[in-house]
Amino acid sequence: MSDPDGRPGLEGGGGQAAAGPTAGDEVLSPTVVATHSYLGEVDDLEGSAGLLEEGRTYRLPVLPLDGLVLCPGSTLPLRLTFRGDRALLQQALNAPPPLTRLIAVVCCQRGYFTPQLMLQRVGCVAEICKMGGGGINLLAKGRQRVEVQLDAVMEGGMQLSSVPVRVLPEPPPLPVPAEAQAGVAWHPRALYATFDAWQLAKRARRLFHSIAPQAREFEGNPLELSYFLLSNLPVDDDVRQQLLEACSADERLRAECKLLQALGTLCCRACGTSLARSADAVQMSEEGISACYVNSHAFIHDIVTLSTAGDNRDPTPPAGTYLHSAGSSENGDGGWTSAEEDEEAEPRGHGGSPVTASDANATSAEEA
Repeated sequence: MSDPDGRPGLEGGGGQAAAGPTAGDEVLSPTVVATHSYLGEVDDLEGSAGLLEEGRTYRLPVLPLDGLVLCPGSTLPLRLTFRGDRALLQQALNAPPPLTRLIAVVCCQRGYFTPQLMLQRVGCVAEICKMGGGGINLLAKGRQRVEVQLDAVMEGGMQLSSVPVRVLPEPPPLPVPAEAQAGVAWHPRALYATFDAWQLAKRARRLFHSIAPQAREFEGNPLELSYFLLSNLPVDDDVRQQLLEACSADERLRAECKLLQALGTLCCRACGTSLARSADAVQMSEEGISACYVNSHAFIHDIVTLSTAGDNRDPTPPAGTYLHSAGSSENGDGGWTSAEEDEEAEPRGHGGSPVTASDANATSAEEA
């Protein structure tokens, strides 16, 4: 069984177990998506651009991606099949230091009645780290948040080759006053704890482990953890964008803790059928339980690997099922979403083809 891209899928229909691999059969390797080896040979590019000065405005090529929110620390695979995108790449490669190999990735949406792009205000600088396939296949790494000057984009007639972007500051976590730690402050210590990034990080780690116990413990400071959770939580693209725009690590962690308390199961976006528990998610790479995948048509998807799952046709498909959520899709109408903690809440969905075990638009809802 294969998906539209020709990749081997998982047998699910009819309730029959898939036959074992025979000579000449392609076997789906669980590391293909995690290592992005499907891109073929990609070579490391020498040197590193380093970090840009916070608060300063630079001119960078802007790459809009439908329904995909890139954050610092995340890996972004790309296939630049369009001439305009390859022109942006060439401009980034030829830029002088410290802008060499840097592009600004911005989440966007396409209007239903007009082809004009609707760009988000805040995006992320990505550094091109690996390249292959004659400059078509790329791996980039998210570096820093930037604010795109949309007025300049509109005045330039959506010319994205050189757009002013301001590097957003990342303020360090505020320390809890010594008086509060000693319990002699005017306000109770619990009030300060809601603004203590380190305490919020401990709580977020505990909550994330409760919904994804198979994921390895993340090691990093509160800011890095906030971005790790941003890229791994199965939430709507609008919610991810709001998290990206949070002004500080503690503000982002507070919102993520609230989301973590409401997450429980993954279900079909189209019909609401429960597919798996979030606890069934398996970490396939250092970046967590979720990863980006770009198919042969240059559309980017979020991938989550589950140890066990069921779909609306076969309640017991084989282990190792892959679910993906359309990020940059043909109809621009995809992405994770989550229902609020309400007994009557239902997942918000969109129309589409029936869900299968190897190709599913997934959503997140709370456990009953």
